[in-house]
Amino acid sequence: VSVDVNNRYLNGIVEMSEQTFTELNNIADWAENADDEELKKFAAAIQAYRPSTIRGVGQLLDNLSEFNLVDVSCAEEYGYEALYGVNSRDDLTNSFSESVEDYIDFDRYGRDLMDEDGAIETDYGYIYSEDGFELDETPSMQML
Repeated sequence: VSVDVNNRYLNGIVEMSEQTFTELNNIADWAENADDEELKKFAAAIQAYRPSTIRGVGQLLDNLSEFNLVDVSCAEEYGYEALYGVNSRDDLTNSFSESVEDYIDFDRYGRDLMDEDGAIETDYGYIYSEDGFELDETPSMQML
């Protein structure tokens, strides 16, 4: 988008708008090609981190691969998924017998793991970043 504004007070706004439109187009292009799992993870990240700017939304998208989404609805399921799920943390699953499950407090284990992971509850499950992602929406200074 190219806009010619002959007003020195509005030039900065136009440049900022062009940057925002570019970011929005990048997000739309990504969403058009993303699969359901990626879209779900992105929606969970948006809900968890609540960006207030398009720049923040772009940051989440740029770092989406750092996030893990655990598709469960409570601490007990979180603990169970950690032990038995597709992305289980250990090879302990193979050594457990069903009779041992009665002695495992999956709820407590799940709560402890959620605290350790920094997991945030969303409508899509619990999301966390192994690298401790922090949203930074501070505007970057650009030379005009």
